[in-house]
Amino acid sequence: MNSPYFYAPRDHIKEPGGELILDGNEYRHLRSSLRKRIGDVIEVTDGTGWVYSAKIKAFAKASALCTVLEGREEKPQLHVQLSICLGLLHQPARFDVAVEKLTELGVSKIVPLITERSVIPPQVGRLNRWKGIAISALKQSRRTLLPVIDEPTPLTSILQQGNPHILQLVLHEKASSEATLRQIILSAFRHEEHSELRLFIGPEGGFSDDEIRAMQLVSHVHIVSLGKFRLRSETAAIVAAAIAV
Repeated sequence: MNSPYFYAPRDHIKEPGGELILDGNEYRHLRSSLRKRIGDVIEVTDGTGWVYSAKIKAFAKASALCTVLEGREEKPQLHVQLSICLGLLHQPARFDVAVEKLTELGVSKIVPLITERSVIPPQVGRLNRWKGIAISALKQSRRTLLPVIDEPTPLTSILQQGNPHILQLVLHEKASSEATLRQIILSAFRHEEHSELRLFIGPEGGFSDDEIRAMQLVSHVHIVSLGKFRLRSETAAIVAAAIAV
């Protein structure tokens, strides 16, 4: 079984022959959890699609100095950008689960949505927490593309950012179309007319009737259903992303 990746931002990694430093959580994971030693070779991703082989050169009190041996680019598996726009949930831990699983699936962006039925959690440290969860999931799943996680954004604002090259699908139990989510996605991208797919999932209780009516007036927005069963918001987001990838 392959070991999880380590993570270092792109600007912390030099070209082959250069050095990189792992500190903080990465150092604790390397030193205490995996008990790596000087001379061991590890793999480090920068979250932008690159993986580097590096040899541990020395340990300091709270960091590891490594020599970069080589780098390789891992091509993304998705042919389009996949953004998940998920309403902020009453229980923040459930949004944390969504961030983790969506990262494992390889989504490009996660947008926490502010909707009529959202409960806005305290923002202090919340974005950093989501980014930390995403980094952990990236390493464990051996993905190489770290999703962008936006600040909580009003639904009306994100809808206004649409253009003809972005296919926007809203998951709602009252969808009139009988086509499945997979069928709609396959049909839309068959001719490569779109460069990005956005999936909108409401919070507990879903989107309000007013929000659905407003979204139906926006071009390139389609209301679709995941089926006859009711899923928790975070479950619906994960299932929809799995279908899309």
